[in-house]
Amino acid sequence: MSSISKSFPAFRVPPSALRIVSAGVFALSAHFIRADLNSEATPKLKKKDILSASHPITAVAAPVSTEVNRGGKIVIRIQGIASGGGQLEFRLLQKPLHGRILNSKPAGMNSLDVTYVHSGDSASDHDFFIFGVRSAAGGPFSPGQAKITITSSPGHLLVPEALTFPSTLTGQTASDSFVVVNEGGEVLNGKITISEPWHLVEPAAYQLSPGEKRKITVLFTPKNHGPCEGRLIFEGAKPAFVNLLGEGLGSFLASPAKLVLAPTLDGKRRGVVSLQNNTTEPIVIEVESNLDLPKSVTLQFGETKELTVEDSGIGLLTSHITFKASAYARRVEVVANEAAARILPTPALVVISPTPAPVAPSTPPVSYTPQATPESSPIAEEEPHASPPSTSVPLLFISVRLVPLSNSRIKLEWSADAPISHYTIEQRYLLLDEEKKIKVQWVPVPSAKITVSGSQGVALIEDLDADTAFTFRIVQTDSDARITSLPVTHRTPPGFFHRFTWRSFIFPLGVLSLGLILWKRWRARISAD
Repeated sequence: MSSISKSFPAFRVPPSALRIVSAGVFALSAHFIRADLNSEATPKLKKKDILSASHPITAVAAPVSTEVNRGGKIVIRIQGIASGGGQLEFRLLQKPLHGRILNSKPAGMNSLDVTYVHSGDSASDHDFFIFGVRSAAGGPFSPGQAKITITSSPGHLLVPEALTFPSTLTGQTASDSFVVVNEGGEVLNGKITISEPWHLVEPAAYQLSPGEKRKITVLFTPKNHGPCEGRLIFEGAKPAFVNLLGEGLGSFLASPAKLVLAPTLDGKRRGVVSLQNNTTEPIVIEVESNLDLPKSVTLQFGETKELTVEDSGIGLLTSHITFKASAYARRVEVVANEAAARILPTPALVVISPTPAPVAPSTPPVSYTPQATPESSPIAEEEPHASPPSTSVPLLFISVRLVPLSNSRIKLEWSADAPISHYTIEQRYLLLDEEKKIKVQWVPVPSAKITVSGSQGVALIEDLDADTAFTFRIVQTDSDARITSLPVTHRTPPGFFHRFTWRSFIFPLGVLSLGLILWKRWRARISAD
C-alpha cells in the first residue's frame, strides 16, 4: 500500500448520494432544454426564461380584448407598466391562430399599436396572440394576452354617389376612376354592368373580401352631341350603383336644326346653314342632300362658315341635309311653305320709285263726255289705277355689297329705297342658351357710320379685330315689314406678328450665319498675315 493510501482512509460514495446528484443534473438539463424550446418558438426572444425566480419582474403586461369583422382588419393597442418607470420593450411571444400581424408602431413609452388581419375563416369565432413586455433596462419578459372576438356583419359596398366627366368630343375618349371598398364582414361578389357610352377597363366580374379595395376605371366615349346620363351597377347580393354624368361635344355644329327657306325676288327660296369647327385641327365635312349644295366643306381650327341653301321650286318642300365628319353626323331639316312660294312678287312690283300713271290719249273715245264730273263718269269708276300711290313700294330685301378698305375697315353699299329711309347695321353673334344649344342673335353696331345719298346707302365700319370672321346685315328700321338684307361675311387677315412663321426666320438666319462665317475667315487670314 502506498504512503497516500496509508495516510488517508478509503473514500466511498453512497448510492443515495449518486441518485440525488443524477436527479439534480437531469432537472437542470430539462430546465435548459425547455428554455431553448421556448426561444425557438419565438425567434425574436433571447435564450432566457419568460419568468425566472432569479430575476425580478421589471414590467407587467396589461391584457386586452377586442373584436373584428370576419376577414376584416383592426389596430389593437397593447400596453404594459414598468416597475421602475421608463421605456418598455415589447415582443410577440405567440402568433395568432386565425389571422396574422401585419405591422406595429410605437404609440408611447408604454404602448404599441399592432395591426391584426383576420383570415376570413368562417369556422373561427375567437382568436388570440401572446405578447411580452419588459423594461428597457433588461429583465425577463412578462406575458400578456390579446383576446379577439370574430364577428360577422353584413357586407356593404362603399362607392361614390356620382362620377362626372368633362365635355368630350364625339369619337374621343375621357377616363376617370374611383375606389370601391367592402366595409362589411362577408365576401361580396357579382358582376358590374354599365350603360353606353361608358365602358369598363377592368373585368366586369368582382369579388371583394371584408375590408378589400378595388380601383374601377371608366371610359367615356360619346357618340352624339349633348348631355349624357348613365349608371354603373354592382350586381350581387348587396347591390350598389354609381351615377355617370357627361357631355358629348360634336366635332362641328350645324345650325339651325330646322331650316325654313324664305322666298326671294329672283323667284327662288333661300336659307343659310352655319357650320362651326369645334376641334383643334382642320376638318372636312361631307354634305349629303338632294339640293344643289357642294359635296364637302373644309373648316379650319375654330372657323365658322355659312352655307347658302337654295331651291327654285314653287311647291311644298320637305327635305334634309346630312353633314358628316369622321364618326360624327348632324342632320338639318329643310322645309319651304307652298303658300309663301305662290305670293312671290312679280317683276312689275319690284320697283324703287313709284310708277307714274299712264297718260290719257289726246283724242278721247266717242263715248267719253268731257263735261261729266268724275262722280258721274262711268270711266272714272272703272279706272282702278287712275291715281298712283303717294309712297314708293318697298323692296322685299336689300341688296348689299361688301368692300374691304383695309385690314380693319370695310364698307357696305346698298340701294336705298328712298332718301328719307333710316337704316341700321347689325352684327351676328352665336350664343349658347340655357339648354346649351346655339342661338343666333343680331346686335346693332353703334360705331357704324351710315350715309344715305339719293338711292345709295353707304356704311363704314372700322376697328375690326384681326383674324376674325364678321357677319353683317342691313336693316331698314322705318319699315313695318322690317326689310333686311342677306347676311354678308368678311374675315379680316391676321395681324402683323401672326403672319410670321418659322419660315420667315430661315432666310435672315442663314444670311447672318454666312456673314459670321465669312467674317471669322477674314479675321483668321488677317491674323495669319
